[in-house]
Amino acid sequence: MPSRLPEFAFTDQFGRELHERLYDGVAVIVVAGDREGAAGVALWTAALRAVIGDGDTRVLPVADLGGVPRILRRLVGRLLPRDPAHWCALDWNGQLGAPIRGERGPLVAAAYGADRVLRVWASLPLDTVESATLVRLVEGAGTVSTGNS
Repeated sequence: MPSRLPEFAFTDQFGRELHERLYDGVAVIVVAGDREGAAGVALWTAALRAVIGDGDTRVLPVADLGGVPRILRRLVGRLLPRDPAHWCALDWNGQLGAPIRGERGPLVAAAYGADRVLRVWASLPLDTVESATLVRLVEGAGTVSTGNS
C-alpha cells in the first residue's frame, strides 16, 4: 500500500472532479471498496463523517472499479446512490483503490495525515462498524473527535 497519498484524478457519480490537490494540508481517510465492498464503503464513510463532524479531516470514499469492462461503466454509474450526500469517487483505472486495497480484501481504509503520510491502514468488515477500528482511523489521521456520533 502507498506510504504517501498517491496522485489521482477522478470524478464522482455526479461528474464532479476530485484530485489529490483538494486534500492539500488536510488529513484524509480513504475508504476503498470493490464490488463486494460497495455497501461497506457507504457504511464506513457515514460512520467516519459522523465522528469527524466539522473537523479538519476529510473522508474520501472510493469505488475501486478497475475490473469493470468499459462497456458496463454506464450501467455501474446508474447503480450508484443518486443523493449528492452519498457521493463516491469512481476509480476506473486503479489509481487509488487498487493500490490501497491490494490483495487485502474487498474493503479497506487508509488514514493519511495532513503531510500525506500513511498513519493507519485497516481491512474493514463489510456489514458492521467496529468502534475500535473507527477510533484508530480517526485518531491516526490526527483528527480530534468532535463528539458528533
